[in-house]
Amino acid sequence: MYPIQRNSDASRPALDLKAIVTGAVVDVSGTIHTEVLVGMLWTALLWSGGGEAALFFYILNLARGLGFTVLGGYFSGRTAGRHHLRHALVAGLISQVISIGLAVTNLGNAPFWYVVIGVLLTLPAALLGGLLSAATARPDTAAAEPHD
Repeated sequence: MYPIQRNSDASRPALDLKAIVTGAVVDVSGTIHTEVLVGMLWTALLWSGGGEAALFFYILNLARGLGFTVLGGYFSGRTAGRHHLRHALVAGLISQVISIGLAVTNLGNAPFWYVVIGVLLTLPAALLGGLLSAATARPDTAAAEPHD
């Protein structure tokens, strides 16, 4: 007979709070800290004038914000070392709540399409980070989560 093997993860909670907070902090703080660069770019684009410059700014700003959401999802899953997608999803939900809050306060300041795309792509971006985290995880941790 084979001895009963106990899973070392059984005693750990399903979600690691430290991993979730790490992912959310990477996303939010990265986005906030790069805002200074965005402000300088916006000023330069305003001086150059034209609607094309504003469109470029909004697209670049979306890519920046969603890029940090991907990083947040990645670091959340990577810090947890297991259940990468679950941790990325919860960190993404925190970012989603913040994103909706900012969208409500900025409704008159940004184009509607910009706000809608930003809100709709927050969770997929976080999950992409979780997928990247799972794909780059050590084989022993990646195999431990068949139902994520």
